[in-house]
Amino acid sequence: MAQRHAPARAGDEMADELFASLRDTPAGARGAVPREAPARTIAAGRLRDDCDVVAVVVSIEATAHPIRLVDVVVDDGTATLCCRFFGRCEIPGVELGRWLRVAGVITLHVGRACLLNPGYELCDPPCPDSQR
Repeated sequence: MAQRHAPARAGDEMADELFASLRDTPAGARGAVPREAPARTIAAGRLRDDCDVVAVVVSIEATAHPIRLVDVVVDDGTATLCCRFFGRCEIPGVELGRWLRVAGVITLHVGRACLLNPGYELCDPPCPDSQR
């Protein structure tokens, strides 16, 4: 049985050229996009930036329907940021007024800037004299 192919479109030709150029270029020569240091304050972060901040928990909201998630809003004194943990009902040790170090990529999720399933650790408040 003969195979039938759809006629090539201009977009397909451009994609073929791009893939061919990538295939013919050594991996090391392609160059990775350099990443900047992570944002150290919430206000300094933008969408798709890495973020690593120490902040205090100002709000916790758990939802079980339609999916389980916990929204933990943190404030570092420059702005607030939602940390969204999927598949959880609670996060042990995380309570209002507790200081956390959270790290992740700032993402827009359901119209809100968030860190989705960020890395976190419980910590002490920063010293007023320290610089982040």
